[in-house]
Amino acid sequence: MAEIVQWNNDLRFKRINEMPINLQVFLEIYIPENIPSGKIVYYWFDVYDLEEGRI
Repeated sequence: MAEIVQWNNDLRFKRINEMPINLQVFLEIYIPENIPSGKIVYYWFDVYDLEEGRI
């Protein structure tokens, strides 16, 4: 159980600059194409939340 909580929290609060460079490069293209204009992505999970309209 502790491993799952740690894994979830690691991803939930992971900033884009903390991700592997290949994912950073991918997200540089993906975010402007798929996230509404004017929305700011602070954490990796923001991408999901913005796409699904939660924030």
